[in-house]
Amino acid sequence: MDWANKLRVSCHALGIALLEAKLIDGNRSQEIQLLRVPREEKVDPELPDTLNANERRRKAHLLELGLSDAYVGLCFDALQAGGISIGRLCEALLTSGHRTAQLAALFGRSLHGHLIRRGST
Repeated sequence: MDWANKLRVSCHALGIALLEAKLIDGNRSQEIQLLRVPREEKVDPELPDTLNANERRRKAHLLELGLSDAYVGLCFDALQAGGISIGRLCEALLTSGHRTAQLAALFGRSLHGHLIRRGST
């Protein structure tokens, strides 16, 4: 279970991968596949230890709203490519203009070159 958690894969996937790599036999693979990492021990890659308590709380709330790293990244990429406006970015990220810069910083992104006005949506 520890290795599955460190590798951020399920025990099921780990058991299959070890079998396919011929590192274990079929019986051991089945045993590993049946294991489960306890929920309280799972490492969430979206909430790394590098975040401070406030950042973790904010990011956890955003994840509950469906704003994952991948989704937020796509939104900022679309803005940078000129595919969406800053207003559309705010809508997509469920935030107002003045909070979008804070959100960008939380996700390690930049709004460089984009004007954000208070009250823009």
